[in-house]
Amino acid sequence: MHVDLLDVLRCPEAHEPTHLVASVDEWRERHVISGWLGCPVCGSRYVVRDGVVHFGAEWPAVTGAAPDPVRLAALLDLAEPGGLAVLAGRYALAAAEVARLCEVQLVVLGASGHSCGSASVLHPGTVLPLRDVVLRAAAVDELAANRVGLGEFVRVLRPGGRLLAQASLALPVGVRQLARDDVEWVAERTGPVVRLGRAAKASNT
Repeated sequence: MHVDLLDVLRCPEAHEPTHLVASVDEWRERHVISGWLGCPVCGSRYVVRDGVVHFGAEWPAVTGAAPDPVRLAALLDLAEPGGLAVLAGRYALAAAEVARLCEVQLVVLGASGHSCGSASVLHPGTVLPLRDVVLRAAAVDELAANRVGLGEFVRVLRPGGRLLAQASLALPVGVRQLARDDVEWVAERTGPVVRLGRAAKASNT
């Protein structure tokens, strides 16, 4: 887990959002290799082992061919540097290549046994351990959607952020579809509606 990820992590338990504190046993090039993360509100602790943060049970191993990293980066609009993106489930298989192509901080969900390059790896439960509106993009397969729910990915996306998912998944509330084929769809998170009105004239009395 990259140390900069601590700025956007939150305790997934049902209480007011709070940052986590880290107790580190081993560092390597700004990555936490072993230790634990703790919540100052509820006292929950989450183990960091072999660089992976365990917020929930380990996900099943991902199999099959990796997605095309160039196409994946294009669909997620990762050409510009900066920001945070999530690759979940089968999309995690392309993490190492996407990390080499793009100057983006990557978070991978459920990628045990695979090389993820410089990406941070998390095993979440049913709630993403991320603060609201922090992601610029996310790619989600059926496994990830069934374990977490697409609504959680929408919650953590910034307005205008990209969401890529398998075509079998229904479009969630809060996003606008940009394109679709037989395999996938890509959408963007819609921002809050701002209603504009005329200011009332000041009284002369």
